Amino acid sequence: MKRPSILALLLVTALVFSGCVEPEQPPDEPVVEAIECGKTAIIAEKLLTEITGEELEADTAFGCMGQALIENCTPAKATVDTIQDSNGIFEIMGMQGAFCQIRIGYGPEDGLKMDSLKEFANQYADCPVDLNLLRAGMGESANENRSQFAATVYTTASIAAIMPNICTGALAGNLEDINATQPDLNVTGPDTNATPDLNAEPDTNQTGDQNAIDPDAGLTKNEKIARCHEKTVVEESTCLRILALNEKDPDVCYELNLLVDDCIKDVAVAADNSLVCQRIETTSIKTSCLSELGTLADENATCAGLDTNVSAKDSCYTGLASTENDYTICGLVSGSYRSGSYARDECFTDVLASNKLGVICPLFIDANIQQQCYLEIAQENIDLNLCNKLTEVPDLNTCINEVAPYIDNATECEYIENNDYQQQCYVLAAETFLNSTICEKITNTGSRNICYKNAAEENLEPETCAKITKLILLEDCYMNVAIDSNNSTICEGIRQNVVEWDECYSTIAISRNDYALCENVRLGKNYLPCFIDIAIALNAPEVCLTMQEDRFTNYSKYPTKDLCYKDVGIELELDSLCTQIADANLTQACVDGDLNFH
Repeated sequence: MKRPSILALLLVTALVFSGCVEPEQPPDEPVVEAIECGKTAIIAEKLLTEITGEELEADTAFGCMGQALIENCTPAKATVDTIQDSNGIFEIMGMQGAFCQIRIGYGPEDGLKMDSLKEFANQYADCPVDLNLLRAGMGESANENRSQFAATVYTTASIAAIMPNICTGALAGNLEDINATQPDLNVTGPDTNATPDLNAEPDTNQTGDQNAIDPDAGLTKNEKIARCHEKTVVEESTCLRILALNEKDPDVCYELNLLVDDCIKDVAVAADNSLVCQRIETTSIKTSCLSELGTLADENATCAGLDTNVSAKDSCYTGLASTENDYTICGLVSGSYRSGSYARDECFTDVLASNKLGVICPLFIDANIQQQCYLEIAQENIDLNLCNKLTEVPDLNTCINEVAPYIDNATECEYIENNDYQQQCYVLAAETFLNSTICEKITNTGSRNICYKNAAEENLEPETCAKITKLILLEDCYMNVAIDSNNSTICEGIRQNVVEWDECYSTIAISRNDYALCENVRLGKNYLPCFIDIAIALNAPEVCLTMQEDRFTNYSKYPTKDLCYKDVGIELELDSLCTQIADANLTQACVDGDLNFH
């Protein structure tokens, strides 16, 4: 069985992940329980160097994972033995868009073989893998040699987890630093010629806390490059990419055998330097680099450098316009028509989402979008002038109906010819301005009454209440205006509703601590509480002496004064007041604090 070489696998990794963006999230689907594939018999680091095809196909765990991958990325999981972790994570999470999501990581702490890795227990990186592309690279052998296919996916995801901006998860951004803690990959025994780790401190104690590319290690850049070249081919590539990024030096990338342009792009983005992109030979990667920095660096010159690729330049300027919220940049976007829309219109649309300016509307190429823009901005900014720029009658009417009610006390409503639309305009305007003069223009009696009530209560206008023809609304209007203006004379407008009459006078009496107003209360059950509340508020039990005894006879058998003493005595904690009560039961209720006894 022919297996892909390391260089071929790295090339496939580049194809799978170069320019990869996070896949669009599909709608939530029912959770599928992952297949348990067990533990692999092969140490992962040997997959590319020492294991024969026959040995790999004999590994049932890899075979099980391969079967799940072939069956459209069916969720499955296996435990992988590595030189760092005897219980490493290898899980198939399922499809997300066009990619199979693969989880690579460290297992529980007790399986980690180095103390420096303990803090990374149960952490992982989730990496999107294009299975179709990997199958194409393996041909028919992908279906026949399922363990090999699973091993290829595992190794591809492991390499991707080291690279920046591909995977997600706690380990995705840390693997470069964690690599500094790796022991020698010669798992068959100690190697007296083992190359010191590039990222280690100068001493030979491999268990210490080591950081990626320590500038204080005392090594020159060339010495660090030399150490990278002493590593195995996979380690060498990773080492050089990390060194290039940490040094922000694209020259280091030329030491790589593969993916030189990808490395230069990563350095350019890390250094935020568009000039580095100019050193990239592959047009698509150079375009991607310049486009990304056009947004990140906010440089028009960067986008202008994409003169050989109109689509990339348009995307660059669109991103820059959106970032700067500057519609004038969209003028640099071409008028190319792609995928059902004009590139320049897409740019203006992006800016319009956060910058509602009518001046943008006539700049659209597509007449329909231009009209839609006028309608949207007119409604947003309450601008009737923009409505008048609409050429389609239905759109014009809709615009006027939406905008006119909010302009200058509805003066624009009178220009609406359709009576239904005009009435709707007046109703909306009345709700907006709460002006009784607008109510007069409403022909529907019910809507007009509500309009008068709302305007009267908002402006404290009892004379507007008087225009209401429905009694229940009329008296409710008088009560609310009287209470809100604290004017008891308005209560006299309430003729039939005794409950609202009492509420009107008692509320104002209590608000003003004017117990004389309580005498206007008609119902006995409302009469006593009016005096009690004021007596408590004034801390003056003498108020109880001002009540008329005959006003409360239908409510209780006890004298009105004594009932007042009881409640005031309880609320003010005046036990001596309780002794002034003639009836023994009422006296005891006062001492007991029983407000409900009457």
